[in-house]
Amino acid sequence: MKVVIFFLCISAYVKVSLAEGAYFLSDDFINDINSKQDQWKAGRNFDPNTPEEDIKVRLGAILDGDVKPRVKTFDPNWPAETKIPKNFDARKRWRKQCPRIAEVLDQGKCGSCWAIAVTQAFTDRWCIITKGKHQMRLSTSNLLSCCYLCGFGCDGGFPGMAWLYVQRHGLPSGGNYNTTEGCQPYSIPSPCKYQGDDSPYQPCTPVKETPPCESRCTNSKYSKRLDKDYRYGHDMYAVPHDEKSIMREILAYGPVSTAFGVMDDFPSYKSGVYEPSASAKFLGGHAVKVLGWGVENKVPYWLVMNSWNEYWGDHGLIKIKRNSPRVKLEVACLAAVPNTKKKSTEDMEDPEAVADSSVESLNEDEEV
Repeated sequence: MKVVIFFLCISAYVKVSLAEGAYFLSDDFINDINSKQDQWKAGRNFDPNTPEEDIKVRLGAILDGDVKPRVKTFDPNWPAETKIPKNFDARKRWRKQCPRIAEVLDQGKCGSCWAIAVTQAFTDRWCIITKGKHQMRLSTSNLLSCCYLCGFGCDGGFPGMAWLYVQRHGLPSGGNYNTTEGCQPYSIPSPCKYQGDDSPYQPCTPVKETPPCESRCTNSKYSKRLDKDYRYGHDMYAVPHDEKSIMREILAYGPVSTAFGVMDDFPSYKSGVYEPSASAKFLGGHAVKVLGWGVENKVPYWLVMNSWNEYWGDHGLIKIKRNSPRVKLEVACLAAVPNTKKKSTEDMEDPEAVADSSVESLNEDEEV
């Protein structure tokens, strides 16, 4: 009898342990962050019972092993450094003609941040360069499922390879999940209710595997064929790592994507200018869209849009301290200028073969 009771106790302990929330989502952890600094405020974004794996599954940027694109050191369309404003928000600059630039997406329970950051930035750039004529969102699903050299789909990918895919293969149109917008709408259930009681959305189940690549439009109500719906980028590039170059690039063409290492205090960001605490531990790589910059309480920051829906952080956004040695946001800013002259996939080379040859031709001395 004692043996039976012992094993029942062990079984109950294991079940409780498996159900425990991530240590960094506890009230004690959040309160400790706020007690040690006042530059930014931590708060409740996720239910305290959320498992650590549920957070890590959203960190899908692979930081090592990506392509090494050329670094764009000059562009005649960059404004002079003397014309760089102290504060800039791409949403305010282009929102009237490009309202999607302000839309916060939700990647769902899939490590697709690398694909969302790239498609968001490229969608914005298409709208900006066409002065609002191109309003259609480009397809994250196509990039996520069809770029085989980009990584592992929902299990993570390379932002650099994603931009290379955009350049050589192009992207069709595609709106959010469960919509009839564009050729290939997002295929991952979202937005999700994972932020406690504040979010009006329904809980999402983990994605067991990345959806397959589709060779036709998945939206039956869309009028175009897939091969007539692609948008391309000119040569993709890395933006120089200094603040001024990144600012000039955004002023000229719109938002860029970047990737960095997320620390365990990041998920609980609420307001202020974020900088990881000295004791913060690494959780995984993450890709985001950079909208602009500013200064708050004399602390310079980058204005960044996350992809965990508008109920996370500061309405879906976060201000990250510029040149933070523990974030290093500046070293991975990538982009491409839309190619408005190339609109058809006729005579298009095989994307996987093209990507292979492009990687081989890159200058190995240039690093992101």
